Amino acid sequence: MKVQVHRFANLRAYGPPGEPAELELPEGAAVSQALERLGLPQGVRRVVLVNGHSVPEDQGLAGGDVLTLFPPVEGG
Repeated sequence: MKVQVHRFANLRAYGPPGEPAELELPEGAAVSQALERLGLPQGVRRVVLVNGHSVPEDQGLAGGDVLTLFPPVEGG
């Protein structure tokens, strides 16, 4: 299945070039598998959305989903 990945700020350094990126994943792959495929280390802080909704990284993906990754916003 294919999912589209939008990466922002420092997270653009991970995965294939181009924005948005497209990932080919096995059917039913979890968000964590997509992050692994992108080469995103565990310690890198990020906010993860699927189709505009915050999800846990064990959430399953479906073909055509849009995965969005951005660093957490801090400060005030």
